[in-house]
Amino acid sequence: MSERRPGLRRRSVVLLAVIAAVALTASMVLARTHVIRPDATPAPASDRPPLVLQGELTRRVPWADVGTTGTYDGREDPDNRHEELRALYRGEPLYQLVGLVDDDDPGTFNVAEAERGYGIELVATDGYTWMVDSRTIVGRDDWVIAKLKDGQPLPEWEGPYRFVGPDFIGFRAGQSVRTLERVRLLPGRVEGQTPQ
Repeated sequence: MSERRPGLRRRSVVLLAVIAAVALTASMVLARTHVIRPDATPAPASDRPPLVLQGELTRRVPWADVGTTGTYDGREDPDNRHEELRALYRGEPLYQLVGLVDDDDPGTFNVAEAERGYGIELVATDGYTWMVDSRTIVGRDDWVIAKLKDGQPLPEWEGPYRFVGPDFIGFRAGQSVRTLERVRLLPGRVEGQTPQ
């Protein structure tokens, strides 16, 4: 009788180890799909907030009216070290959106004023901000306020808008501000991030 107990204990320990391994694997899969990306489903278009632009004028641009002519392809950017940015982002170039509020003519981007220099503050829903120098955005179609990722609306954890683009000092390739809600122009010369 005493010989059977060690065998039974050994089998019980092995069985518990197998159950623990399966439970650990399942929890890692759940963590990867639900903690890192809590909601990968895009919100319906009617629920997406407008992008607020503040400068000489203030505009609330509905999600549907934000263009898709600008692109940043994080899959093709050799310096992109950020897995979540390995995608094709489409949206409107930052300079075009700034042109809607940089002076009293919302139909044009004021290049002369931008070259004199002012700050462009990008504000996320959680209060995170990133400053860009206006002198660096002229003609940059790859510095984009994106609303699409691989052809689909940005998921809730990332959008409704995300600033993306290459060539930033201090954060090479794939610079971004996710959950962007506001672009604010700050008068005077404010130093921001510049391309290399």
